[in-house]
Amino acid sequence: MNDCLFCKFVNQDIPTTILYQDELVLAFPDIRPQTPTHILVIPKLHLENLSKIEIDNQQHQMALGRMIQVADKLAIENGSPEGCRLIINNRTIGNQEIMHIHMHILGGKSPLGRMVSIN
Repeated sequence: MNDCLFCKFVNQDIPTTILYQDELVLAFPDIRPQTPTHILVIPKLHLENLSKIEIDNQQHQMALGRMIQVADKLAIENGSPEGCRLIINNRTIGNQEIMHIHMHILGGKSPLGRMVSIN
C-alpha cells in the first residue's frame, strides 16, 4: 500500500530503529511511548484491520501468530523482564489510528495498572 506509514517502514522508505525483523513481522519503538517499554509489532503484509484477516489464509495466521510469539522476547530484551501488556486497537471503536494491524507491547514499569471499564 503506497500511503501506509507502516508499509513505508517495511519497505525501508522511512527509516526506523528495528528491534526485531523476520520474513513475517517487523518491530520498532513507538514514537509516542506510553510506558518505558513501548514497542510496535506489525505484519510485513499489509492488513488494514482484524476484519481483513482471512480465517483460511495461512500467511495471515502465521503473521499474527508470530506477532504474539515475539512479544515476550521483545519485552524482556527491551526493559520489561517481568511481563508486558499486549494491545491491538481495532477499527473505529478500538481507536485504531493507523490502518495497518499493529500490536503494542507495553511494559517497563510495575504494575501497569488494571484495565479500566468503559461505561
